[in-house]
Amino acid sequence: MRFCSIENILIMKNSKDIEFEIRQRLAVGKYKAGKALGWGRRATDAAIRAGAMPIIAGPKPTVPTSWLRQQLRLKGSDEAA
Repeated sequence: MRFCSIENILIMKNSKDIEFEIRQRLAVGKYKAGKALGWGRRATDAAIRAGAMPIIAGPKPTVPTSWLRQQLRLKGSDEAA
């Protein structure tokens, strides 16, 4: 039998919040997108510099959720028919 720690509960809540945002919004912040992919801030910035992650430029760079849903293979993602 495994017990959930407070940290694990917070991580699960955070991941559900992130998934909800990915499904509801058109774009999310670059670090939130990186976190959804399991990346830290440095890895996210490196992916952006390498062109591996598309960015919508602005005061706060964002990532299109259509691309993010495809990367995460979430149901309801924009799949080519």
